Amino acid sequence: MPEKKQKELTEQKEFNTDAFIRLKSFFESSTDCRLLLGKEGEVLDFNGAAFNFIKSIYKTDLKGGDEFVKYVHHDFVLTFIEKYKLALHGKNSLEQVSTNCAKRGEIWWEAAFETVVDENNDLIGVSYVLRNITERTIREQKIIAQNQSLLKIAHIQAHDFRAPLTSIMGLMSLIKQDNYNASKEYLEVLEQAVYTLDGKIRKIISDADNDNNEISKDVAEVRH
Repeated sequence: MPEKKQKELTEQKEFNTDAFIRLKSFFESSTDCRLLLGKEGEVLDFNGAAFNFIKSIYKTDLKGGDEFVKYVHHDFVLTFIEKYKLALHGKNSLEQVSTNCAKRGEIWWEAAFETVVDENNDLIGVSYVLRNITERTIREQKIIAQNQSLLKIAHIQAHDFRAPLTSIMGLMSLIKQDNYNASKEYLEVLEQAVYTLDGKIRKIISDADNDNNEISKDVAEVRH
């Protein structure tokens, strides 16, 4: 074999080895559960996070060749099978699901199904990535609840405005009938209605500012 050709093969081998090491390092360092499933749903490869999770929940060691569906929570089995089969036919998908994992309580997951092919575009199987999004989901739900609470408060307080506004409108009508000559009694009642309305507005602004500060903190936490 010519020396130049031998050198090219050696360099290509070194490149492939380096790429494999970097890919394997990423695969193993991820905190997400990452698995490669074969065309029959069997486990071809998995990372440490997947192994540790299966070990903690099912008290058994995940092994190559295992039928992975037996490790899927019963609430998610039908969806898992559907999305896995779609990925075998080239249709990737992303699902969110919650499961109750014994002592660990409710866990929210983001499950990604992606088709995996080799360099010749021949099907290898399906990449299955399971990401724990419980903390993020709880924060998002809290933000939604806070927004709904703000809307409810605004609706209630809008009705509270009717009393002072009705007083002001009634008095203005009487003053108009008197050719805008307002008695001291009218002005005192009008003044009291204005102060009452002003107080309610100030309270709403204060409450809204406090709630918005809380929401801003939650949004910042979600983004990080």
